[in-house]
Amino acid sequence: GPGALPNHGPTEPADPDPDRDQLDQAQRLRQLVSHQASTVTLPQAILNRLLKEFMQDEQATFRSLAQARALHALLTKVPYLILILPTAGGKTTLFLLGASLAISQTTILVAPLVALKMDLYRKAQALGLSVRIYEDGYDQGSIPRILLVSIESLAMPRFYSYTRTLAAQGQLDRVIFDECHLIPLAQSYRQVMHRVKQVMQLPVPMVFSSATLPKHLETELRSMMMISQAEVIRANINKPNLQYGVQLISQNSEYPEALIQFMKHFEWTNQNTTRPLKIIVFCMSKALVEALHSQYPETYYFHADLPDPVKSDQLDRFIQAGQGQAGQAAQAAQAGQAGQAGPVILMATGAIGAGFDFSDISLIIHLQGAWSFTDFMQES
Repeated sequence: GPGALPNHGPTEPADPDPDRDQLDQAQRLRQLVSHQASTVTLPQAILNRLLKEFMQDEQATFRSLAQARALHALLTKVPYLILILPTAGGKTTLFLLGASLAISQTTILVAPLVALKMDLYRKAQALGLSVRIYEDGYDQGSIPRILLVSIESLAMPRFYSYTRTLAAQGQLDRVIFDECHLIPLAQSYRQVMHRVKQVMQLPVPMVFSSATLPKHLETELRSMMMISQAEVIRANINKPNLQYGVQLISQNSEYPEALIQFMKHFEWTNQNTTRPLKIIVFCMSKALVEALHSQYPETYYFHADLPDPVKSDQLDRFIQAGQGQAGQAAQAAQAGQAGQAGPVILMATGAIGAGFDFSDISLIIHLQGAWSFTDFMQES
């Protein structure tokens, strides 16, 4: 059952693993902590009431049966949970709801990308939850409801010592690995991915969430994190409101010109819409993002090497520009005028593709393609 002790069998490497004894001990402690809670069944009516109160909306409902099942698993402290919900399927709502309850302690939320960490921080703040970002100089006397952590921090002795203290004092509820598909996907160029299993030594429930975790990546993730048994909640991630297409460009064409012409054609075919057109162009290199933004400075841009204040500024302005144009478009429509003031465009690398929840995006372009089909699915 979901509260059973995961039994690691043949996954042990050939060479002795110095962390293995601690992992086994953590699993035993995790079972003891989780056993009593995981044998409890929460009625659906209680889950519904928690959601309505958290959303402050009596009409609020779960977006799917899988989302409701996931909340039950979180609250009953299932030892290992692998959660696959579609983009905008309510993963973040679950995490924030779980952390907001009066009985809640600290939830560690591991964000593998800076953009994702920024997005989660904004959402937690907007709900009035105490949220902190773990970084150099972090006040270890602080005990927030949500602690956002970069994946690189997991391998830091200082962080591990701090989290062990929280767990020993009963002040740590769970660890959530958001966009967990990046752990196996990025292991070839981010060596820290091989060291994240150290966190598994903490005797608290572990949650692995993603919108795109195909079966083969789930198998690889389980192997890397030494998990043989887990509760898996996998929702339907089909997106019936999306339309896909491929635009061929001749080898003699200039990318910027072909891109602009394509976006102008899209704008023309959608000129009667009353909402602003928001476009994200994914590029396969930071250099291309910089080049396109330099050539078209009215666009916004984002990549991993930008300073954090610039990233925040660009994302805020991209989001707010779209919100501002929505009112203008509605007013123009009421006046019988054209509803568009020009599209709002963001040039970005895949650093923004995982987990950042933009609303009302009209068009996504992968210029030159994507690094993997999983990236393509996630970013679209």
